Order: sequence, then C-alpha cells, then structure tokens
Amino acid sequence: MGARANYVLIEGGAISIYYSHWGAMYVPAMVIDGPKATRAYIWGEVPTTGSLMEDNWAEGGILLDVDQRELLFFGGENIAFSPPLQRTFLRMMRHVWRGWSVAWAGREIFDIASYPGVAEFLEIDPSSLISDHESTTDQPYAEAKIRAPHDNPWVYTVITVTWDDGRVGDYTFDSALDGYLLFGPSLLDILREREPDALPCEESSGEIVYYDAPDQDPREFAYLNTGTRAIWVMHDKLRYSVKLERIEHIWAGWSVNEHFEGLGRQVALSGRDPTLVAVPYEQVERELIGDLMIGHSDDDDPGSRWLAQEVTDRLAEQSLLDSATRAHVSNEIDHTTPLPPLLPAAERRAYLTALLQQALRDDAGDIASE
Repeated sequence: MGARANYVLIEGGAISIYYSHWGAMYVPAMVIDGPKATRAYIWGEVPTTGSLMEDNWAEGGILLDVDQRELLFFGGENIAFSPPLQRTFLRMMRHVWRGWSVAWAGREIFDIASYPGVAEFLEIDPSSLISDHESTTDQPYAEAKIRAPHDNPWVYTVITVTWDDGRVGDYTFDSALDGYLLFGPSLLDILREREPDALPCEESSGEIVYYDAPDQDPREFAYLNTGTRAIWVMHDKLRYSVKLERIEHIWAGWSVNEHFEGLGRQVALSGRDPTLVAVPYEQVERELIGDLMIGHSDDDDPGSRWLAQEVTDRLAEQSLLDSATRAHVSNEIDHTTPLPPLLPAAERRAYLTALLQQALRDDAGDIASE
C-alpha cells in the first residue's frame, strides 16, 4: 500500500532523484505553495540512488528545473483523475508560479523521464518505465459500429466535428477513440449520414470508477474541423494509445494536436461555451480545494504539525551536509529556505478559494479570446 511518488530536482546543472512513499496524494497541495516551498518539500524527502519507479508504481511525481524555471507534475486524489480539475488547477498555478513554465505530466512518469537530460542521467530509455499490461487498439472498428448509435448507456468517446458550412455535430461512442480515428478521413463520410448526439457532462470526480458501470462519464475526445483540417485529440490512457504520428499518417494533410483538458476544451475549440458541459461550481470547489487542503485541514492536528517540523529538521540537516556543493544554486530558490509554516486552515482555504475563483475568470477570458 502507499501513494508513491518520485521527485526530480534540477539545479546548477545537477540532477537529484527523491522518493516518497505517500507523496502522490500531496503533490497538488505542495506545488500550489510555489517554487520555494516545493523545493523545500522535495528536499525533505528520501534521496534515491538514481532511479525512477515504473508507471504501475508511480502515482505522483514532480520535476522541478530551477535552472530553466520549469515545473512538470502529476498526482493528487481528485485532480489526478479529472482533466477539468487539472485545467482549472493549472490556471490557479499561473498566479503562484509567475515566470515559470508549468505543465501537467499527461503521460505521468514517462513524461518526467523524458524531460531533457533526465533519461541520460539515469541511463535509461523512458519507455522502459512503462509496464505493458494493456494493448493498443491498432485496427479500425467495423463500419457498422460507427454508423449506428450505440445501445450502451456508457459514453466513452465523444467526437465533435465542425463541418464546412459551420454546423457543429457531437457524436458519442462506447469504445476507445483510436478505433474510430484509424478509419481516416472516411470517418467523416460515415458521420455525415448520422444524426448528432446530445453532449454528455464533464467528469469532475476523482473517485475510482468501474468499466461496467452504466453511468460512466466520457474518457476520450476528438475535435475535427473540416475547414482548417485540424484534429485535436485527448486519450484517457496515453501510454497505450496510438501515437500521434500514426494518426497524422492516416489523416494525410491534416494537422494533429493533443490536449489534456477534457470535454470542456473540446467544446471551446468548436466555438461554444464550455459551461454547457461543466459541473457545478460547488462540486469543483469541494473536490479541488479538498486536494489542496491535504495536510492543512486541522489547525490543531498534532500529526500535521509534527510532520512539518520533522521535514524542517531533515531539510536543515541535509542543507548543512550539502552546503559546499550547493553554494552555486541561484537566489531564486535559496537552499537555506526552511519549510514554510502551515497557514491556519481557515486562512488557507479562503486564499485557495479566491485563487480558484480568479482561475475560473481567467478560463472564461482565455476561451473568449480563442
């Protein structure tokens, strides 16, 4: 049992790897506190001998590149399983990580291992971290599966098309996206003869879901614009999906792009308001702020206070041991910075809620400008 995470710290040209047995669930609550606090948390974890876990073990991760001011991460509880929450959270992060490049690691530990210099440092191929326990859909489905509306109440894939005349059609399916995209442009000929479907709602909850449940939310998406010949795709299981290069080959003359922001992004790409599919604000606040309050929920909790002091003590001890080799670290994140004290829970919640509301306003502004 555990919620294992790897952290990669790059500073002064040096790469260090850390491990935390329970750190995955804390990742969003760590990074929302900013660059200095994130580095302090990482320093408080266990250094490793230079290895990363395989994908079936790594449930969270952070890559903090101080030199290039880049952050790459994944993890959490609700946020980890919800592209809409990830989209909103990244907009919250803009206000905390000003001047940094911040991104969600859509391919999780593979993306962290693929960051420039990491694989070379570890002397590995990032693909060696992928456990091959699922197969890729590498053949198109039968045409009848696309032509007829499905009887399964579970919508797995949503394909949206903006046609040449400006009409927008949404088409829902009960199977993985790749089996439809592998038809190539002839997919559009089939969809022209089919009536559009109603849009489902975005999935927000990070709770564990089961494939035989009748009320599952959609997991994979594709937006196709026949005028601009552009495709935007989002896969649920990126590690086991058809590579974009193969889709580009099959859809010759089309540009193929990728995003990780869920159905709301697809609706926005089609020129519509993503609030059409959005979950209620109260649910977003409960789930997202809940992740960010992990370790901060009770001002009087002695366990949280003990953990903060323990990490601070370990950081101070390691700083003394490594001070000679870390003197060159930039002033942006000073190696003597102690772990910041916990804000009172009520104050932290109020701050995060204000940040969330600002992020939602930013999201609306971004959509209006697209």
